[in-house]
Amino acid sequence: VATSLSKPEELFKSAAEAGLDAVFVIDAWHESHMPLARRYLELCRRHMLDCRLSEQKPAEVYAVELCEAECGEGCAVVTRDYDAVIRAGRCAVLIFRGGKFWRAVRHL
Repeated sequence: VATSLSKPEELFKSAAEAGLDAVFVIDAWHESHMPLARRYLELCRRHMLDCRLSEQKPAEVYAVELCEAECGEGCAVVTRDYDAVIRAGRCAVLIFRGGKFWRAVRHL
């Protein structure tokens, strides 16, 4: 979500100011991700937020795995990628599009 914003630092700052209980999952599974990953990790440290690197798979996949394992129902994954919907079982998936969040549901 941060990469879609003109000022990604506002996402981290606002989350900290609001006291948001969240884990930010950052893509780091390819060398090309590292410049942004370092920047986002620094923003997480600065604002004392829980951030985790996804070093072996896309962040949306790892975020769903974390949500399912550590939280489950009552929690949500916020992403711009619909692949998260396919993998989610108990966790809700919110898709960020056009400045709004939409709950995505997989129909079988």
